Amino acid sequence: MQPTLYGHEHPTTMEPTEQRIAHVVHDLKIWPTFFDAVRDGIKPFEVRKNDRHFRVGDVLQLQEWSPSTGEFTGRTLQRVVVYILAGGQFGIEEGYVVLGFDGPAQNVWHHNALMQFGAWLAKMDVLQGFRAHDGWPPLNEEQAMRVLRVAVNEYCENNRIPRP
Repeated sequence: MQPTLYGHEHPTTMEPTEQRIAHVVHDLKIWPTFFDAVRDGIKPFEVRKNDRHFRVGDVLQLQEWSPSTGEFTGRTLQRVVVYILAGGQFGIEEGYVVLGFDGPAQNVWHHNALMQFGAWLAKMDVLQGFRAHDGWPPLNEEQAMRVLRVAVNEYCENNRIPRP
């Protein structure tokens, strides 16, 4: 695969065995200083050796790792790769990539927009109509919001939309 100015391979240079349809979740260690900067939205990129063949749309599961204790701290972040700058150009070493990813504000917006839309559906009795059609008793507002939260969280997980 040959890097281009924008960090993407030209489709004709990819071998059929290198093509992937599904995006991959990459579990990656990240030191506390960098973890905090990513979490706070100050560092919307990661520099990595490209031994995993990263692709736009892949999910980075960043797991905080303490080099002083040699253990994971338990804190994690998810980011979706939206841009890749390949090495061998602009001072980036060959075999490395700069992965640009979405920020937490975008993730919160997606999740919150889904929750607002679902709340509107609940107010419009759409959820109640489905329940009545299936022979279930109606829900009160608290129950409807609980069902909505579960549905939105499942949708976000299935579509790789990180939750706030």
